[in-house]
Amino acid sequence: MILATTKGILLLNKNSFAYRLIGEAQGFPNQNVYCILPDKTEHEFYWCSSNRGIFKYNVGTDKFFTVGLNDGLRALEFNTASFASRLNGEYVFGSVDGMATLNLKKILRISETTDLIFFQPQVS
Repeated sequence: MILATTKGILLLNKNSFAYRLIGEAQGFPNQNVYCILPDKTEHEFYWCSSNRGIFKYNVGTDKFFTVGLNDGLRALEFNTASFASRLNGEYVFGSVDGMATLNLKKILRISETTDLIFFQPQVS
């Protein structure tokens, strides 16, 4: 289970009651997370609104990327419980300066880097 809190995101295992809190100390843009919407195309990814814009978070790798003013948001501060998932697949977030709509089909997927090792076998 994943929950939005004023201290970040709380990951809770309902079977063992083990939990982990992920916030600014782990690199989040802001500890006030107002909503968590699961990505409809990428497993383990969630869209969140905060007081520093919108961000997409991967619970499996702890990687995230942010959407801010340079990406077209009118404000960085969002409101508690002000979000929706539209029938057309878009997400809507309520900010202090209107609504922000994300069309998930037009946003590039997070490309997570991996270490590749190339080797060329020696031929005798």
